[in-house]
Amino acid sequence: MLGLPSFRSYSRALAGSDLLADFCGIRDLEGIHWSSKSTLDRASKFYSEEQLEKLNQLLTETCADTEYCGDDGHLL
Repeated sequence: MLGLPSFRSYSRALAGSDLLADFCGIRDLEGIHWSSKSTLDRASKFYSEEQLEKLNQLLTETCADTEYCGDDGHLL
């Protein structure tokens, strides 16, 4: 997704980015916890492509539904 050639490169990018570390849940008050390439590889196989597509569709539909969104477009 980020155009990185390997999980090793992705692991290094995670360690160097507060934003990515926050998104992936590997940062706390003490800093960024190193995430190994094998851990990232296992995590990448946790959901199938079909499951991710279904989740993306569900999130898109929910965000578009005014019943679940406030006036500013954020989920309630």
